[in-house]
Amino acid sequence: MTSLVGEVVVVTGAARGQGAAESEALVQEGATVVATDLTVSSGCRRLDVTSEADWAALAGELRNRHGHIHGLVNNAGVTWRARLVEVTADDFARVHAVNVTGPLLGIQYLTPLMRPGSSMVNVGSSAALTGHYPVAYTASKWALRGLSKTACAELGPRGIRVNTIHPGFIETEMTASAAPAFREAQIRETPLGRTGTVDEITPLVVFLLSTRRRSSPAPRFPSMAAAPPTVAPNPSPTPCERTPAREQGLCDRRRGGRRRPGRRVAGGRRLRPQRRTGVLIQALHAQGSSGLKVVSNNCGIDGRGLGVLLADGRIARVTGSYVGENKEFARQYLSGELEVELVPQGTLAERLRAGGCGIPASYTPSGVGTQVAEGGLPWRYAPDGSVAVASPAKEVRDFDGRGCVLERGITTDFALVRAWRGDRHGNLVFRKAAANFNPPAAMAGRIPIAEVEELVDPGTLDPDRVHVPGIFVQRVLALTPTQAADKQIEKRTVRP
Repeated sequence: MTSLVGEVVVVTGAARGQGAAESEALVQEGATVVATDLTVSSGCRRLDVTSEADWAALAGELRNRHGHIHGLVNNAGVTWRARLVEVTADDFARVHAVNVTGPLLGIQYLTPLMRPGSSMVNVGSSAALTGHYPVAYTASKWALRGLSKTACAELGPRGIRVNTIHPGFIETEMTASAAPAFREAQIRETPLGRTGTVDEITPLVVFLLSTRRRSSPAPRFPSMAAAPPTVAPNPSPTPCERTPAREQGLCDRRRGGRRRPGRRVAGGRRLRPQRRTGVLIQALHAQGSSGLKVVSNNCGIDGRGLGVLLADGRIARVTGSYVGENKEFARQYLSGELEVELVPQGTLAERLRAGGCGIPASYTPSGVGTQVAEGGLPWRYAPDGSVAVASPAKEVRDFDGRGCVLERGITTDFALVRAWRGDRHGNLVFRKAAANFNPPAAMAGRIPIAEVEELVDPGTLDPDRVHVPGIFVQRVLALTPTQAADKQIEKRTVRP
């Protein structure tokens, strides 16, 4: 089960094909499915997705009967196979009314019934990623991508997840009417050399609706059978657009390969933030993640940086060098609320660098002859003050008469860094001491996110001064001047 038991989910276009398969699968997962379609059939309520009156009536019924809903699947869609010079304005508008305006109305009328943790899935098409000759359909599915991104920006801070899937050519009543030449062309573009099935797409929809699923802002998922079998939306890097400096403005640099976008930090995920990444940490706090495993030199100060997450009990484990000036950090550690792995500062930097370089482990003399190597450092205390979890012993070897301890490289799901300057390709430049931990931190993260004080056009930065190449950076957030100037000093020393 995917924790959908008793949850109310609305599915549009549910009378047949993909929508019918999704509805059936959700029922099997224990959800209460409100199946809707323009065509009235057994088990389906009539809904014209282009009608505001129909959506308003549905919202009223749901509010009176259930109070709230958990999910919405915008599956209803139509196509029109006229080409660019053949399509009429009326046909173009008709397709957009169903494929774009319909989901928009569903979002507007049903999200007031959603609570934090609710989920929405918009069903797009691989046509939006590759481009097809039916211009009205292709343009409408591209527009649905933009609608999903906007919905994510506005609904994400409320805890409502928004995802878009892009199935390829799958066997449904809609595709059955395709001309043989068109069908053959679509199969040639499919890596698996065949059409997909609704049963291959449905599990992804169920997974995204699951209450155990947390996702990144408006990720796009190609279908598993009729598109490349990776979660990466595009096979090559795309420049990041400049975005407002707020949590809604996180911008993906989408690419294929080993660094795949698509997962948000959730309970049990590992996060590598830099101390001054205030805007990103605020966004993470607003997003509601908890159970975080954090790797950081320290855990901020009371009420600032990671201290905000710590005070709300969002952090479960910290790997760092020292407690610093954070009294709440010390209190949680000593009371057994927080697990802490203390690491020599140089070792921490090297473990991050190793992880970012793909080195699984390395030897260092730091810590030999102490509990760092021999084990027994308290990682977590019990409520009675005894040690509940202690560090294990590590391998020690002799190199030229000097003992060295084996330290594993560190990799994380996300890395949050702050750069002085950056461009839309993700190239980053750090200023002075910020160049100490930021570069290895960015490299160690599977999805590095950089907040940048000054965002410049590609080609502006001197390549010899770039600390982190854009190949390592997935998302860039441009700060406002006010946010860039907000650099609280932990301890101020004034000399005469």
